[in-house]
Amino acid sequence: MYNSPDPGQDSLEFIEFYNAGAPVDVTGYSMIGVDFDFPNLIIGTDDFLYAAIDPEVFFNTFGILSEEFGGALSNGGEDLSILDADGNEVFFVDFDDGDPWPSEDDGTDGLGATIVLCDIDNPNDGASWKASNNSTGIFFNGIEILASINTIDDPACSEPSGIIVTTNGLSFVPQDITINEGETITFTNSGGTHNVNGGQDVYPGNPESFFSGAPSADAWQYEYTFNTVGLYDYHCDLHLGAGMVGTVTVLAIPPEDIELHVTEIFYNSSITPDSLEFIEVYNAGNTSVDFNGYTLSSIAISTVLSSGVLEPGEYGVIVKETSAFSTAFPGVNILAEWGTGTLSNSGDQIILTDDNGAELLNITYDDGDGWPTMADGFGSTLITCDPTGGFTLDNVSASQYPEVSFEDNAFFASPGSKNYCTYEVAEVTTLDAFGENANSGLDVALFGTVYGINIRPGGLQFTLIDDQGDGISVFSADTDFGYEYNESDQVVLAGVIGQFNGLSQIYLEDVVYQEEGSLMSPEVVTVLSEETESQFVRLENVSMVNPAQWLANGSSFNIDVTDGTNVYDVRIDNDVQGIVGTNYPTGSFSVTGIGGQYDETSPYFDGYQILPRYLFK
Repeated sequence: MYNSPDPGQDSLEFIEFYNAGAPVDVTGYSMIGVDFDFPNLIIGTDDFLYAAIDPEVFFNTFGILSEEFGGALSNGGEDLSILDADGNEVFFVDFDDGDPWPSEDDGTDGLGATIVLCDIDNPNDGASWKASNNSTGIFFNGIEILASINTIDDPACSEPSGIIVTTNGLSFVPQDITINEGETITFTNSGGTHNVNGGQDVYPGNPESFFSGAPSADAWQYEYTFNTVGLYDYHCDLHLGAGMVGTVTVLAIPPEDIELHVTEIFYNSSITPDSLEFIEVYNAGNTSVDFNGYTLSSIAISTVLSSGVLEPGEYGVIVKETSAFSTAFPGVNILAEWGTGTLSNSGDQIILTDDNGAELLNITYDDGDGWPTMADGFGSTLITCDPTGGFTLDNVSASQYPEVSFEDNAFFASPGSKNYCTYEVAEVTTLDAFGENANSGLDVALFGTVYGINIRPGGLQFTLIDDQGDGISVFSADTDFGYEYNESDQVVLAGVIGQFNGLSQIYLEDVVYQEEGSLMSPEVVTVLSEETESQFVRLENVSMVNPAQWLANGSSFNIDVTDGTNVYDVRIDNDVQGIVGTNYPTGSFSVTGIGGQYDETSPYFDGYQILPRYLFK
């Protein structure tokens, strides 16, 4: 019991030890994970020993004596080891409170149920543990304790696990099931006189025979592990005529080192006859994948592919028509051509299987129910934002970068390379409780207006503020991507979200100029904070606190200014022409610039600055 039903106290935490072997002297034994030294005693065969965080509470609850351990069991799981008198590890378990371990959904984690070891030969496998369902009739803090004290025969350990098919009247439920090779199905009889007969004597096409025995009215269970790929038919002998039949489809397991993901689809280019259709695949595994002999299928496609190798970490495409695709998207890694058939414009299922029948990809898309409309014939492909996040509605978007042309048609597509989903700046500058950007590592495309000057000669460093007034710092160490910098330009930026000393940034991978725009008026502020970071702001009627801070040697420096009430940090960058090398300002003046942050330690909620862009403007 690692999380008892008294939040903040956990006074009923305990560990049960069971000796499944010969008697053992545990004198000198100890534990790592909690502070516990075993008593000087011999634990006999099939005997138990208990250690509790509070032996008095344990005794008052269960009426059983226990030893005391120090510390506490982690509610989120931890490593526990038993060491013998010589310090050798004789038992280890890394328990957890999430899948495949029993979780709060199963009644553990503070809801009254202990976790019990059902398979003593595999203690470090979460599937070997179950949430106890043994009713003790004991209530603690108003919650019943489910536990099996002094026995290893918890009812939860005899419950069927894995995939279950039950009898329901004159039907098997579910009637047709698909599993992977090596998986086990537990057939259970919930009423009536039934059996399961999948013998090759009645179904010669079955890859293997399976048979539960003669029909019985008992509450029987029959487990069978399907180790051979193929289609299996079976029935109930007594009720075959009534249609009590079922099927099991067993799929080959993909090789463990192959991990493929569909990351972009062009299913409706609006060009007849759909010659630009393609499916982009990303290899997230650690081995190269040869597509020769693989089968691609959808509603209207069924093709055995030839050639095409995709290396780890690379993108490639399967195309309808190689010649048209290569003209529109030259230089892209074409894995194979499917030729006949097209992707459905109203939604489809795409399946890729290897030459052994193992399913490597199985994704479904739609053109309704919230799926991006722009991908349905309006010039955009359908892309995933996280390449390994799955082709699901919460991870797809219509591409808006980059723009390409073909036969006087403009498209947004990026076949053969990573995708940049479009976000509002506010979406990618959210922070966690420590002031750290919650979106670090996200590939994004951002639209907005350029603010400030470029303070990174040979590269780029400025601020982007979008139409909603939200800003983000922009950084490229040594590449300008051919962009001729100009404040007020409207641009599209592609890059990766990150952070530097508390300042959210996009680390550039491309810049696309759109058109000349205009700047908004600065916001007059009296506080520099997270709200002013990467914003166009203005401090009015301030004066120098200490003129000695002003440097005249050409270096960048910081000064403090005050409005009589607040003190503000102003960063003078030596790339701002006209400021460095001048005399310090006297009297009252105003500072207009970009809100910044330079905080070297977490949590990142200090170091707010303002960076002026010009001496007079």
